[in-house]
Amino acid sequence: MDESGAAGATELRLVLRRLWPEYMVTGHYFGLVSGPEESHGGGYEQERADVRAIQQRMIALGYVPGVTDPHSGWADGVYEQPTVDAVAAWQRALALNTEFHGRVYLDDWYALFTY
Repeated sequence: MDESGAAGATELRLVLRRLWPEYMVTGHYFGLVSGPEESHGGGYEQERADVRAIQQRMIALGYVPGVTDPHSGWADGVYEQPTVDAVAAWQRALALNTEFHGRVYLDDWYALFTY
């Protein structure tokens, strides 16, 4: 028996797997590389690993049709329309309080990387 007295109960422990990047300031988000200044889409080298992590997570969660390998070339670190589409599909399915579909803000980041 576990501490609660239930036989065979398993504790689910969620862990943040990737911290929000230090370079991101309040009100900024991951979005189209061609977007406004607040949109970080891999236009700068420091952003590409984080955008790639978003893309790899979308693949791993099954939101990139036809792509199953998170290490494929699809995850190139540049946030373009296919990434917007994958993120928006994930948000519509799981992040029901999202107002701006296709963009990854701090709350989306924590939902995406806590498992």
